[in-house]
Amino acid sequence: MGDGSTSKLKAVNQETQRSFAGIFNLKSVNIRSLPMPGMRGEFPTIKIPEDGVKRGVERFKFSLIGRLDLMKTKLAIVRDVAMSLWKLKGTCQFIPLGKGFFTILLDNEEDKFQIWRGGPWHIESQLLRVIHWVPNFDVLKQKNSNAMVWIKFPGLPNEYWEEDILMSMAKTIGNPVQVDGSTLRRNTGLYASILVDIDFSLPVPTKIFVENDKYEFVQEVILGRTRKVCSHCKVVGHIVSECRDVRKEIHVENVTTKAGEDGKKKKKKNRNKKKDEQREERTKEQDKEGDKQKGILVDKTPNSKETGNPIFKQKSHKGAVETWDNTIERMGCCNKNANITRSNSMVPFSWEGELGNEAAREAGIVKQS
Repeated sequence: MGDGSTSKLKAVNQETQRSFAGIFNLKSVNIRSLPMPGMRGEFPTIKIPEDGVKRGVERFKFSLIGRLDLMKTKLAIVRDVAMSLWKLKGTCQFIPLGKGFFTILLDNEEDKFQIWRGGPWHIESQLLRVIHWVPNFDVLKQKNSNAMVWIKFPGLPNEYWEEDILMSMAKTIGNPVQVDGSTLRRNTGLYASILVDIDFSLPVPTKIFVENDKYEFVQEVILGRTRKVCSHCKVVGHIVSECRDVRKEIHVENVTTKAGEDGKKKKKKNRNKKKDEQREERTKEQDKEGDKQKGILVDKTPNSKETGNPIFKQKSHKGAVETWDNTIERMGCCNKNANITRSNSMVPFSWEGELGNEAAREAGIVKQS
């Protein structure tokens, strides 16, 4: 028995080796014909063959993309139920993409329109949402604004509790999925309950107008328990305080505000600096003018040897020199002495010390005692 087991194991190994070898031999791509990678900054880059891109797009040209909550049901079950509903003529493959999305790979246009134009398709108490397949589809960039919600029609008269009537009324809110079993059995007459797939990116009415050939009335609508819905981006699954878009907008606004405040502070600082410089210039000019006014004024008239009269160096008192008439009047002198000239009589307001008195007496302005 040992020899038999060993021979079987050898046969399996040889088959495995032949299988791997066969895979390598079946390669249809010439490695040498592939494009050479390059670099863009710190990252490697590659230009993929255009023929391969065209083949890939051609392969999926009849495909659709579906979405369900795959946390509640398995994709294999979804495929079996869908195939029983669709009754397709060609082949169909379900390819999971993540986030509840999956590609419905079809091989003919007739089957595609059978799924697209038919429905609504209810699978495992869920509404299958379908969109056309597009190149470069990214599940991370898709935003889901739909959610399944039980809605209530409170106070609805019992004669309207027929399934087709209730589904028709629910269609004003969204895509109706099913009527609650308790409603159909009339277990309670308080309200009728229907499961509806609602798009929260659109306004959800709180009242609807119902009419028939003989009667019309306004019916109130109450939403049951709903999932988190963001009031900003209208996406189901989070609230506005958790919204990434809001956080990005706040971050951009803060950066912009800070840049604007920094710019204002810089402009204000430059203005203050310019004002300080102008103030400093004015102060320097005023100081220069004050120095000129407070400076010693030297009389350049002929000296005493030439005229026979003493000559005084005159100082301004607070920037002003008294005129000849005021000087004579203040010193109590008259105009009898014709030899007194204006320049000789211009003296300081107060005489201090003996030197000032002697000079005044020599000039004949003050009488000797």
